[in-house]
Amino acid sequence: MKQIVGAFTLILISMIIGANSLNAQSAKDNFQKYYNEKDYEKAAQNINGAIAESPKDWNLYLQCGDVYFEIEKYNDALKMYLKADDIHSSKPDIMKKVGRALTALKRFPEAVKVLKQAIKENDKDMTSFLELAQTYAEADSNNQAEIQINRAKELAGTKVAEPYVASGNLLFKQGIYELAKDNYEPALAINPNLIDARIKLAICYQKLANQTPPGDDLANTLFSRSLQQWDMVTKQDPKNAKAWYEKGKILFFSHRYSIAADALQEFVKIRPSAALGRWYLAQCLYESKRYDSAVININMTLSLADTTNKMDSVRGTADILLARSYNNLNKHEQAIELFTKIKKASKIEKDDLKRMMMSYFAVKDTNNAVEIANEYITGYPKETCDLSYKIGRLQMARKQYSVAMKFFERRLNNPECKDSLTATLQYYVAYCILFDTKPDSTEEQKASRTKELDIAASYLSKSLALDSMRLGAKVLLGDIYAKQDKKELSEEVFAQVIETAKRDTVKFNTELINSFKKLTGLLYGRKAYEQLIKVCSNYSEYYPNDVLPLIYSAYSYQTKKNTEEACRFYKKILKLDKSNAAAKQNIKALRCPE
Repeated sequence: MKQIVGAFTLILISMIIGANSLNAQSAKDNFQKYYNEKDYEKAAQNINGAIAESPKDWNLYLQCGDVYFEIEKYNDALKMYLKADDIHSSKPDIMKKVGRALTALKRFPEAVKVLKQAIKENDKDMTSFLELAQTYAEADSNNQAEIQINRAKELAGTKVAEPYVASGNLLFKQGIYELAKDNYEPALAINPNLIDARIKLAICYQKLANQTPPGDDLANTLFSRSLQQWDMVTKQDPKNAKAWYEKGKILFFSHRYSIAADALQEFVKIRPSAALGRWYLAQCLYESKRYDSAVININMTLSLADTTNKMDSVRGTADILLARSYNNLNKHEQAIELFTKIKKASKIEKDDLKRMMMSYFAVKDTNNAVEIANEYITGYPKETCDLSYKIGRLQMARKQYSVAMKFFERRLNNPECKDSLTATLQYYVAYCILFDTKPDSTEEQKASRTKELDIAASYLSKSLALDSMRLGAKVLLGDIYAKQDKKELSEEVFAQVIETAKRDTVKFNTELINSFKKLTGLLYGRKAYEQLIKVCSNYSEYYPNDVLPLIYSAYSYQTKKNTEEACRFYKKILKLDKSNAAAKQNIKALRCPE
């Protein structure tokens, strides 16, 4: 029994040791997996665990340094390279990486010292000379850089690509893109797998295209070559974050936003925490009208800015693009919140002021919408003719007549807005005055209302002076005269409209029937039965299926005690309206023959 227990204990201990061993290896295995896949951000997350497992593995430190270098954490990269050098000192390959990290940190004298030491360790290694050349180039010591490149060429001969690349890089840094291109092309002919050289060749083509007049055939050819190089880079190395980033950035600055967005999408898959690349992507998505995706990426950019304490300069622009995206997505409450924040922080752009106003209208906050509209019109009088008109029409449709009238009047009084709409606007102002219901119970209120109606009549007179065939304005003028108890003037106006409208009953159908109804109502009101009968007869000629002129005629004849004609019209009414109770009752009362 004891033997069995002892054996079981040994097995259990072995299992625990095995499990611990697996756990200990997992961080390094994960690091190696992500490193090989070039997923450097995830690799970086496993660096501490990997080093804890193998604290003496100098090659692991080099790989960790490479990861930090790729994600632009140059201080951390330098620490890793120096640790590798502590373990395996004076190895030129390590020293070159130390020099490269120091160069990236702009610690040029230290970088030169380390790289010269690497050359001293092995003066036959052309790559050390090229690394030193790169440091001199970054330090703007171009003559020294050229000397080192020439030494590398002496060692390498003409069939090695790297010296060509170094010459290309030096010329590239100086902005001499034509000559840089002439070095990258032979380098890639020797070795097509030089990804960085191909990236810079793509940029050279792009820069040269930008220096050529737009629309020129050469510019189009160079731009096409640039895109071909980027396509080759991303096919050769789909995980090359730099390639996707540079491709996307160049397309972004060339205003090729849709294509740029596709490239930058790939970049952020590889570098999800890269704030600047995410910001370029967000702008591309916005410019491509992909507002849902733009919102997501703008918010992620702002989140990364908060996390890294960088990118503060983009916050204002990010808020603006976010507000505009919400506006375009009809998320008006979010848009209003951001536009309000922007407006408080600085002067808001005129188009954003207009967007803010439309968002207020969309959420039916008319008071704030009108306030913003007034601010816009006051600030930009030359550009607000159309806006004033549209807001006035919108408020008119909502029966907000006093508000609408103010916008119409502002447009009429704006010297920048003298155009063919003047007559229409004068008509609209009168319409708003007429239908803007106000209390008129006191003598003061009645006097005020009378004055307003006079103003409305004045506007209509001006409108008709500009356009005498605006019969709708004449009908409205008749309505105003009726409200002012100027019955004869009102009747005269409606009669004029009827005679004019008869010339084109299709175009003026609304004005014709309205004038018939209004005129017959006025005649009936003042008991002018003879005149009413004549007008109703004319009315029925144009609208034989309308029962109203028949009713007025029947009542007029009945009042005049012409039973025969009254009966005839009541019967006509029943032919059109079988259920008309008044006609039936009057036929019975008059004992009309069947």
